[in-house]
Formats: sequence, structure tokens, C-alpha cells
Amino acid sequence: MKTWVLLPLLFLGSAVGIAALFEVLVTPSPGLFQDVTASVPVLCGFAGALTLLSSGQVGWSAAWQRRWLRFGYPLAVLLGGLAADAVRVPLVAALVVGPPAAIVLVVVLVRSAARPVACP
Repeated sequence: MKTWVLLPLLFLGSAVGIAALFEVLVTPSPGLFQDVTASVPVLCGFAGALTLLSSGQVGWSAAWQRRWLRFGYPLAVLLGGLAADAVRVPLVAALVVGPPAAIVLVVVLVRSAARPVACP
């Protein structure tokens, strides 16, 4: 369940890191002190959908968790994204946070795909 809770944060970090890397590759002379603008509603919408779709693979320890956390947490991620419009992240911070978040996200997804799903 811990990795499921971290899933939207890893997705957001890797998405901002990819946007920062794209900014460095496309801009002729990017300054290290410029910002990357992230569309928080769009990213949190995707993060909430990813969290909701992967909630079936979580080993819930109680019935209340299955009912409340399975739908409540993705909804909180989505509503949190709707509360913000756009966030400006410093380019250096996005380049530092993005690659490790993307690597951990890929490792988590590969491990969850290799693990058999138990029927409730």
C-alpha cells in the first residue's frame, strides 16, 4: 500500500523531470535559473486516474481501506490538482527530482507487473 500511496507523487515528479529535460534539449541556451511550468490539473488528473486504476492490485488489510482509501485517495489527488492552476518549478530542481522519480516509478511498475494478483 505504501508504494500505491507514492505512485501519484512519483508520476508527478517524473513528468516534471521529463518536461525539464525537454526544455533543456529544445531551448537553444536554457538558463539554469529559469522555471518549468507544469499544468497541475492535467498532471493530477492523470495521477489520480493512474492511482485509481492501480488500486485493484493493492493488498488491502481491512474492508474500510478498500472502500474509503481506494476511491478517496485518487479523488483527493484529483481535487488537489483542480485547486491549483499552474506551478512554476525551478529547472534545476526538476532536473534533480525528475530522473530518480522516473527510475523508481519504472521499478515499481515493473515489479507490480511481475507479481501475480491475488483474488479477493
